[in-house]
Amino acid sequence: MSDRVIMKGTTASVTSPVPVVADGNNLLVVVNIESGAGTVTVTIKGVTSSGYKYTLLASTALTGVGVTALEIGRGATPAANLAANRIVPPTVEITTVVTGTISYGVDAISED
Repeated sequence: MSDRVIMKGTTASVTSPVPVVADGNNLLVVVNIESGAGTVTVTIKGVTSSGYKYTLLASTALTGVGVTALEIGRGATPAANLAANRIVPPTVEITTVVTGTISYGVDAISED
């Protein structure tokens, strides 16, 4: 599964409008900063069947033009603010917080 979670060219803080359905054991969230001098911080939350939300992984404040991959899954080598060795629940929510002026987009990819 590959989904564009937050459209390219976004300039504001966003909570993914539709929860991401992770259909596998691993989730890769790709953040592309296109321009600007601000920052974007990404938080990936698991959502239980009862609707409880809990943080799986939160990035640092990302800045500068470039692409950052955030990885969650069994077997992932843990790295502070970049990767977590955790079970990926069926539904996740991706939230961004923007400071300053920045243009970015976020995609999510899950695999079995």
